[in-house]
Amino acid sequence: SKLRERIFLLSTKVRSRIGCYAVSEFVKETWLLFSKTKSEDTRVIYNSVKVPKLPRERSYYKKKLSSEFKIPASRKLAICVGRLCPYRMNDFILKSLKPILMARRITLIFIGSEDFAVPGTSSMLENMHEFVSKNSLEDVVKFLGYRRDIYEIMAGADLLLNATLRESFGLTLVEAMAIGLTIVSSRVEAIPELVPTEGNILYPPKDEKAFLNGVMTVVNRPESITNEIEQKNQKVGQNIMFNSEQRAKRMLRYFENLINR
Repeated sequence: SKLRERIFLLSTKVRSRIGCYAVSEFVKETWLLFSKTKSEDTRVIYNSVKVPKLPRERSYYKKKLSSEFKIPASRKLAICVGRLCPYRMNDFILKSLKPILMARRITLIFIGSEDFAVPGTSSMLENMHEFVSKNSLEDVVKFLGYRRDIYEIMAGADLLLNATLRESFGLTLVEAMAIGLTIVSSRVEAIPELVPTEGNILYPPKDEKAFLNGVMTVVNRPESITNEIEQKNQKVGQNIMFNSEQRAKRMLRYFENLINR
């Protein structure tokens, strides 16, 4: 309620030992605009990822997925990871890629559970399945639901697609980069500060043409350039700023500083 918000905001201003941490610079700036508190009272501490070291090379997982989903060697595998709901624009991804899906240039896989708590999810999913059926795309569009082998699927894919309209951090994007996936994502909120534009594609949200062109750019790249970008993305995703142990240390230091004020 508005009253609770006012009480909370007041408490952050009058008590010297109250501090905040944000999971991205975007979240920090948004909080400062809302709370009118001092910048030094809010620390940015990124979320952490812990991607397991897979026992085999990525080529093994590519062959495994190609066999499971009957993907020819000439076709790229694009994945969309995360819950299915309207603000993540899953339907936008599907419909924007119609030309290259119809041409069988890519296989598109959605991985994640439906979030029916978000209004409009049911109708969005109905429309997506109807779109797939109407255009006879059942062989190139798959809905896998929740999967425990997500890192193996990431390792076997060629690119990760993200069309969300809001993102305070982007955990899946960092995980995908740590494995080596190329990212095609909407340029919203915290995403630009996490995903480098060198090799990856960040496009204006809801721009179908820019999104399709971005995917086509990645699909048409020579293998040598793709390999180079994958190596660079791995370095970004495995950066110490996203390390779980380092994050715990930063959190402890932050709390100690608050206590010792």
